[in-house]
Amino acid sequence: MLLLAVNADFHPTYGAYAPIAVDKVCLNHYSYRSQEDYEIKMNRSDASFGEWNPRSMQKFYRQAEAQVEERRDILPFAPALKAMMETKAWSQRQGATLAQLRGMSFSAVLALLGKFMKFQQFAMAEVVYSLGHTFFQHDDSYLALGISVFRKSGRARRALALAREYIERNAGPASYMCYFECLLDAGERKEARAIRAFLQTVAQREENASIREMLSDFLHAHADGAFSPDGEKSRDGLVYGLRF
Repeated sequence: MLLLAVNADFHPTYGAYAPIAVDKVCLNHYSYRSQEDYEIKMNRSDASFGEWNPRSMQKFYRQAEAQVEERRDILPFAPALKAMMETKAWSQRQGATLAQLRGMSFSAVLALLGKFMKFQQFAMAEVVYSLGHTFFQHDDSYLALGISVFRKSGRARRALALAREYIERNAGPASYMCYFECLLDAGERKEARAIRAFLQTVAQREENASIREMLSDFLHAHADGAFSPDGEKSRDGLVYGLRF
């Protein structure tokens, strides 16, 4: 059997100095990356020479001065390689986060979410919430926290979907206030006006003074001008009393 080496275009190659093809595959090999890297290699044995190491600083400077040609053949591969590395790293972080969540209590997960939100690491907060949802999906406070996570990260439609689920599970002033703000974020002003009118009716009929005051403050913060087409909508209202 005759074995024949070929390049990426399946053209035969003969020896190390055969014509190079880099349009499909490109692998750059460097004898050193920096002076520090070279010194580390210089201070250890060499695979080709055993205990004796032919490297020296004189050779380093001689090679450095001989670098007269700049090659950029590999650069077109950089964006795809970077995206692949980021995807792999993201997948690994998700796996590590899920493994960590399995051994964490509910309060510890809330604390972790709060930490990510505090430092505006919204992408990681979304990952933690989504993975934690497997374990804590029946807890209303966790659902409310998820709404805050997606609102802060600009995922208005996702937050609105969770807000609708929140109302279905626990209809009350807090859930309707949360739903109202999610409607504003999503640009659903017509429905937001209807919910605000509903909350005004609830406030007028509410017998509990603290709840009535909470609703009054909320409605005052979201006056008509706050969500009219020409007005500026609020993104930092009272969402289930959660703030970071």
